Amino acid sequence: MAGASLLQRVVCRPGKTFDAHPKTEGLERKFDVVGEDGLTVSFLLWGGGNAFKASVLLAQFEDTQRNMTRRRVTHNDKYEVAKGEPIEANADVGAIVFVRATPTAGVSPQEFFAAAASLDSLSSIPGATVCFLQDQKESSVGICALCSDADAMGAFLEQWEHAQEEMAWKDVVVDKYTIASVAAPAA
Repeated sequence: MAGASLLQRVVCRPGKTFDAHPKTEGLERKFDVVGEDGLTVSFLLWGGGNAFKASVLLAQFEDTQRNMTRRRVTHNDKYEVAKGEPIEANADVGAIVFVRATPTAGVSPQEFFAAAASLDSLSSIPGATVCFLQDQKESSVGICALCSDADAMGAFLEQWEHAQEEMAWKDVVVDKYTIASVAAPAA
């Protein structure tokens, strides 16, 4: 599997799901998860070589699926990988932690990640694939941890508590999800 350089977070209407065929061009992985509030969310990892190509492939998919998107989606957020390598998600993801926030006034997302040396410790948690994200439309930032199980999620949350204390951000939201089903990787 090639790495994904774009993460799409789709929050569905109650009782609905978001469908994407696993062989959709550019779609590396899709995770259907359930949040603590009971809502279904889909995380789609888009590849294509770089964030621009991934964005083009995602836009093509949305153009052909416009009717389904309108009926089933309440939020459709798109984040580019802001720091580090493309996302490499293996098959043993059992939980996802998604953190999103806004950098404090006067701090760009690039400056935020450059100054966030304490975030590097998050990348070494066993059983967790961590990616650092920047919203495509807004100046918000995010962190997504694809965890193998509840223990890896707990280790990530514990380490994150220590790392986030020195971060220059506000309006921090932490969402915890468990896997409802895992789509097979695109061929």
